[in-house]
Amino acid sequence: MIKKFVLLFGAIASFAINSAMAEPVKRDRLVGTWNYVLATNTNANGAKFYPNGQNSAGVLMFDSAGNFSWHIIKPDIPKYASNNRLEGTLEEYKATVQGIY
Repeated sequence: MIKKFVLLFGAIASFAINSAMAEPVKRDRLVGTWNYVLATNTNANGAKFYPNGQNSAGVLMFDSAGNFSWHIIKPDIPKYASNNRLEGTLEEYKATVQGIY
């Protein structure tokens, strides 16, 4: 089952830090696959910003041992002109790396 959520920075770090000390019952509450929807941060002056952009897509997975995998990708990564990722240009490789968080 895939769940949707709004990711708040700090929640992931908190879970990762505390997962080693958490009881298995608490870990099991987050086990599963989640769709990344949006991350919002707030500056000291109260202004909100989106560190990954407002249209990024991704997935977050937790297992019962407290491990997680998190992938966020910008939607505007250009396709390779060669249509082959093994034959990209330096500019195409740079755009790919900078588009994945």
